[in-house]
Amino acid sequence: MAAEPSTLENGCLEVVAGSHKAPIPMGKDRCIPSEWCKSTNGSYLAHRSGSNNSEKGRGYLCDVHVLSDGGDKHEAYYEDRRKAWPPTSERITGERYEEGAKIYGFGSPMLTVEKNGYKDIGL
Repeated sequence: MAAEPSTLENGCLEVVAGSHKAPIPMGKDRCIPSEWCKSTNGSYLAHRSGSNNSEKGRGYLCDVHVLSDGGDKHEAYYEDRRKAWPPTSERITGERYEEGAKIYGFGSPMLTVEKNGYKDIGL
């Protein structure tokens, strides 16, 4: 949901109609091919935002619901995710994140800090 006015100029959220019903192609590098869509953020509905070419923000609110029959897993989930698949800005040169990529990195090209850091393992 847009929290600020959303326009083409400020890179509003765009979706591919019906994409939540289609299989999502994934290359051998576990990334979505760039010709299929420019960006994805973990949803089965293909979506992206263009460049913000305005002086204004483009804030969005996102609400995620996860069912669990084993109690509240919120803190444990984010603790594991931050360790196995940290934000790019927190990644350590030489550290490998391929196991985290398999769990949390759907469609993400950011496997390591180094360019082509996974070519030796076929990713």
